[in-house]
Amino acid sequence: MSLAAVSPPGNPATSFVLRCLLDMPLSPPATEISDSIVDLARHHMIAGLVLERIASLKGTPRTDDLAEKLRKPAQRTATKSLRILDAWNRLYVDHLKPSGLRHLVVKGIALDSRYRGSIGARGCRDLDVLLSLRDIDVLLPQLLEDGYNLTTTFSRPSDRVSLSDHMRILTRLSPEVEVVSPQGVLIELHSSLDLSGTAFPTDQWLGRAVQASIGSLSIPTPPTADHFVYLCYHHSRHEWSRLHWLSDLHLLMTHPSFDPEEVRAQARVAGLSRLVTACMELPDRIRDSLENQPEVPGNSMARDLTALCLNYARPAITPPEQGRLSATTPPLERFKSLSWIFCLDWRIRDRRRDRLRLIMNALRPKLADYQTWPLALAWTPIYWIYRPIRFVLRLF
Repeated sequence: MSLAAVSPPGNPATSFVLRCLLDMPLSPPATEISDSIVDLARHHMIAGLVLERIASLKGTPRTDDLAEKLRKPAQRTATKSLRILDAWNRLYVDHLKPSGLRHLVVKGIALDSRYRGSIGARGCRDLDVLLSLRDIDVLLPQLLEDGYNLTTTFSRPSDRVSLSDHMRILTRLSPEVEVVSPQGVLIELHSSLDLSGTAFPTDQWLGRAVQASIGSLSIPTPPTADHFVYLCYHHSRHEWSRLHWLSDLHLLMTHPSFDPEEVRAQARVAGLSRLVTACMELPDRIRDSLENQPEVPGNSMARDLTALCLNYARPAITPPEQGRLSATTPPLERFKSLSWIFCLDWRIRDRRRDRLRLIMNALRPKLADYQTWPLALAWTPIYWIYRPIRFVLRLF
């Protein structure tokens, strides 16, 4: 994976938003770019963060007008985050606590509760909960009985497969299962946080949980070093296509609990040292770009991640996950896109054995194999033969 040299964002609205996220000095923006700033804030789910930041400029007509335009999208972001927090509380009180299921909340409200002390400034799409595979097997039937529903992607593809078989097949073929709460909140139940299965061992992570308080609630979250390394991995695999991920990085790196040496040690354990080193350079590289400073030579991965972040800062650029999942994407183009992300995932791994596991993972049966050819649980080993055949056929 190699990209062109990093170039400064040419759009003044993009520059203003990036300055907000990185706590850089601000000047009141020109009136004609206020709508572009609002569009950027909506697209990247950062309306609340930008609104908070421009409070330091309050008192000028230009910033007052911008603040008024940002207020509604910021309120929508906050409302959704509060609904997600409520969904976690209901899940915990009704199911996780009574069943004694160890769990962690990652990203989203976990970051807000531990590092911001308030909910709503950063946009959240869903609730991410990490549990052991055996505990998801316990939890999933309870949720379906209690009015939760599987999303379309994870719904039963055939009535010939029993519901009990279907639930066990889901947890064996996918590292996460998506359900929607009775209140309409999307919840992802993760049994693993990475494709190799070794960077973030689930049982070890659950054993290192720390509590984050928000109001009267206490949310189990990963320690800062664990969470930071995972954010570097997750956001890089999604090609830094949303700016609220850049705000996550800056938030943790400026928090009192952030210890660079502890982070580097955890990165070595995860086999992601080069990636984490590159991500730790990312905020400063973007600052240099905004200030038209010469590009720092040496770390090609940091340069490439910076280029990705600045490229996707523009709403006109389709986020990579949308392009890959679009039903209208030609198979060859989708293959090229998936090959790109595989090469990226390959590059960020330090250890050869982790790279080998990536190849093995590509050959493992996937949820899509089951969806195209639904089989009962006892017959699912056939997918080990079916998957490579299906993979080849999709290329032609």
